[in-house]
Amino acid sequence: MVPTMEFESYYGRNIVKPAPWKAEIPAYLFLGGLAAGTGLLASGGEMTGRAELQRNARLVSLAALSGSTAVLVKDLGKPSRFLNMMRTVKLTSPMSIGTWILTGFGGFTGIAAATEVAKMVLPRPAKAELAFILPAATRVSSWGAGAFAAPLAAYTAVLLSDTATPTWHEAYRQLPFVFVGSALAASGGAAMITTSVDECGPARNVAVGEQSSTWSPTPSWSGTSACWPSRCTRGAPAPTCGPRRCSRWRARRSP
Repeated sequence: MVPTMEFESYYGRNIVKPAPWKAEIPAYLFLGGLAAGTGLLASGGEMTGRAELQRNARLVSLAALSGSTAVLVKDLGKPSRFLNMMRTVKLTSPMSIGTWILTGFGGFTGIAAATEVAKMVLPRPAKAELAFILPAATRVSSWGAGAFAAPLAAYTAVLLSDTATPTWHEAYRQLPFVFVGSALAASGGAAMITTSVDECGPARNVAVGEQSSTWSPTPSWSGTSACWPSRCTRGAPAPTCGPRRCSRWRARRSP
């Protein structure tokens, strides 16, 4: 009679070696996601006239990106290994594509943060001389950082799932959602800490994963709360939208 089979590996060792990672890799993943999420929030703030959210998110994004790059280089051992990844573009390599995504996002984020610093420190005459350059640089850097933000948040998930570790490899369909969601949650929390309540409405929605159309320009009146569409369609009482009440609420309440 054939005995019951028992599985054993050679010399009792693990078939798959554990990842030889230290604290630098988790720090790189977190800071990279924070940089991507705040970069996306900054782009949204620039397009909707939320100057405070735009400034704070850009500065946080640059700080997080700098820390992420620093711990990545420390894990690699020397900066030349990172530069060697830029010698070629290999579409089948998540590491190669991720290097170029990180570089592109870093370039646009650096320009965006530089424009914000220039607005804060330059005297008025110098700002007048740069009246054409600063707005153009602000808009172009916003578009560029926003375009690279989502790939930056998701490529690390592809990098982890493209390994021999069974748990990560089998979760390759779910990991991008996990990484992008954590990036949005972290960036929303950072924006709520650094930005006033009047302008961080989109950050709150991003932090809790809501999908609402709060990316509307900031109201021009002062001393009143913004009229969010969600308040005008759920039977809520009349919103405080300044002298002119919300047209949606009036239409819903009219006989």
